[in-house]
Amino acid sequence: MVLQVLVVVLALQVLPEALGLQVLVAVLELQAHLVLVVVQVLLVVRVIWKYWCNRYFGAWF
Repeated sequence: MVLQVLVVVLALQVLPEALGLQVLVAVLELQAHLVLVVVQVLLVVRVIWKYWCNRYFGAWF
């Protein structure tokens, strides 16, 4: 009986830390994904901008 209580108490102490770690990993993965998306969008915008500038303003840029 005492052993079961100890196991439950230990599980309740370890579980939130594990869940917190999983949440942290998920947030970091989401941030990394968002950074990649932003970088890709910026690269596309840069290519379009250079094409548009070269088309309408010649070789000024």
